[in-house]
Amino acid sequence: MKNTKKQFHIWIFVGLLYAMFIAPNAMVVRIATLEADQFYWNMMRFLAVAAICLPFVVISWRKLWHKKVRRWTVAAMISMPIANLTFTAAIAQSQASYVSIINLITPVFLIVLSAFLTRDGISHRAIAGISIAAAGAAVVVALPAYLSQDGVVFYPVATILVLINSLAYSVNLISIRKMNENSVPFMAIVGIVSLACVANFASLFFTFGDVSRAPMDLTFLLMVAYSAIGISIVARIVSIILFEKTNAATVGGLTYLATFIAIILPIILLGERLSTEMLIGGALILTGVYIIESHHRQHIKKHHRH
Repeated sequence: MKNTKKQFHIWIFVGLLYAMFIAPNAMVVRIATLEADQFYWNMMRFLAVAAICLPFVVISWRKLWHKKVRRWTVAAMISMPIANLTFTAAIAQSQASYVSIINLITPVFLIVLSAFLTRDGISHRAIAGISIAAAGAAVVVALPAYLSQDGVVFYPVATILVLINSLAYSVNLISIRKMNENSVPFMAIVGIVSLACVANFASLFFTFGDVSRAPMDLTFLLMVAYSAIGISIVARIVSIILFEKTNAATVGGLTYLATFIAIILPIILLGERLSTEMLIGGALILTGVYIIESHHRQHIKKHHRH
């Protein structure tokens, strides 16, 4: 029993390191895209991921295109470029902390889309949580737009981009889940999605991008390595291990901790401003998501007991 408790505490410590590691991602993207073309940035980071995962794609090629998996593979390959393009564009159009707050709505999209695409049911409690989260999003988005006063922080284009990002990212997560359920290895999934992203972003960069904004200095390459290898591969693998070694509640809490740090870092280091409506809206979104996820945790516990 003591060993089990000790191991759990060790994994909690690993989880805290994980949260601190993934938190600066939005800020790193913000810094990188100030120097580099958005298409170039995405092309470079997915090129690094694709190079590492290519052997897994080759080995699992038949599994990736099996008739049971094919549509989810296509969905993942389409949704990931959209999710990443809108994420970087939203940060470029606003500030990293603003994007991090609006992105809190992503679990709501995930619940609704899961119900639509995989026929998962939505309980009354989940609907209540979604309603509170939607109210929070309205505070962040609609209230500043209505007031239209100086000093009120609102980025309409960035808001639309983040909502598209949340939608596309949710579709991507569902697609990856369905592929993995059909025995497609995680690294093969990441690889095929990364290859699609490289093809898309390379085409966009050489057609519409600013080729003069294509740095190759050490600082930029380190940011590429962090976002590509660190976030896309290492962090995802660690999150899966944490889920297996701890529980959904712990992983959810660590994710929220990472989001909190992601909001605070740009304010401290980049001088971004956090308005009152962003704070209130973020708190409401977080409350709604907590209600949704706490219901799902209770459902899982009941399922395991039976």
